[in-house]
Amino acid sequence: MHKPDYYARIEAPEMRDYGVYLRCDKLLACQKPLAEMVNADELQFQIVHQVEELWM
Repeated sequence: MHKPDYYARIEAPEMRDYGVYLRCDKLLACQKPLAEMVNADELQFQIVHQVEELWM
């Protein structure tokens, strides 16, 4: 992708929301529904490791 195209894309109104930029909807879709979790710590484990992946 060329720089002008990239800048136009990230400056678009729909991309100014950081959650949209990170595609949080796709990230959250990777999590199991609460009813399918083995124990209460599983959700915390998923969230911590998904956040860690975002920072890498």
